[in-house]
Amino acid sequence: MARVRCDNDDWYRNGAWTPEIERAFRERLGRSRSNGLKAQYLRIQGVTLIERGDAPLARAGLALCAEVLERFPDQRSEHAACWRHTADAHRALGDAHEELACLRRGVACERAFPNATAGNALALALWLARFGAPSDAPEIEAALALDTDHGARLFPRAAFELEFVRAVLAAWRGDSAAADHASRAFAAARRTTSWLWRHATLGLVRSVPADMDARLRAIVARGR
Repeated sequence: MARVRCDNDDWYRNGAWTPEIERAFRERLGRSRSNGLKAQYLRIQGVTLIERGDAPLARAGLALCAEVLERFPDQRSEHAACWRHTADAHRALGDAHEELACLRRGVACERAFPNATAGNALALALWLARFGAPSDAPEIEAALALDTDHGARLFPRAAFELEFVRAVLAAWRGDSAAADHASRAFAAARRTTSWLWRHATLGLVRSVPADMDARLRAIVARGR
């Protein structure tokens, strides 16, 4: 039987989800003093389950994030992150259509509330660059213009994703700069430390998806 963790400080970070665990979680949630805290605890528990990578847990996490959006419409600071998490859940469940829809909702949220960023803009640009077509270039460019959290300046993974998007955009335009962007993407992927010295291993590229690797290599080859 999964251990109930709701008797400690991590009561909203359960890595398993059973009726017993959910009951204990909701008892603690009910004692939270503000809607803001309740929304935050729901979201954190939701993403904890989504990140486990298991389909039933992803569905449970998806339901918790949906609860935040439906139950706490005034907690705008949580909404952008919830849309990003729901996109991750749909990706884990193999539903690319819903993943894209959630990323677009997240970008709309970030556009309306610029202080509540959660990486939706870069994630949307990356999705469209990987799976879209040249006709998606305007939407990609608009998303990149909205990407103001500057994660690419701090974390190699974000830098890799940004340079991948720029390489694809340049390739679609027939711009010779595409190969330079592709090379910078590979350089970011090879980094073994981030640019945050206190969190040196945070945000590294653990592996490059095969489709992205092949795309970048083809762009580099064409630029030679």
